[in-house]
Amino acid sequence: MAKESGVHVLLAVSEGSPISYVTVAGQQNTEFVGETETDDVTDKSQQGWGATLNVLRRATVTCQGKADWPDSSGLDAVRNAWQSGSDLQCRLTLNAAGANYTGLFQVTAFNVSGTQSDATEYGFTLANNGSLVFSAS
Repeated sequence: MAKESGVHVLLAVSEGSPISYVTVAGQQNTEFVGETETDDVTDKSQQGWGATLNVLRRATVTCQGKADWPDSSGLDAVRNAWQSGSDLQCRLTLNAAGANYTGLFQVTAFNVSGTQSDATEYGFTLANNGSLVFSAS
């Protein structure tokens, strides 16, 4: 597998129906973390070996960047979802070939900051709200 620039890891969001994705502008760092919670189901029949059962999968997306005014429709959608507590339809593209995860997410953290000598920055965290769909391209 060839090495690839992280520039292709991009988050796009959609607020309504029909789904119409818009990429959150100004992204500098975007990360997808998939985790599995397990249950220890070890019993005497395993002869001293541990056994686990996958019981819960979680996905988290964190995104930081520089606000790109006036192209803020993606960031506005994230803010609106945080403010209203509603689900946000998201597509996280993983590579140049277009592999992606799509699904509903909740905004669990949202921040905007600015200093006198720097561009306005944003950051937010999303947590899956249901199953995600993976597409290889």
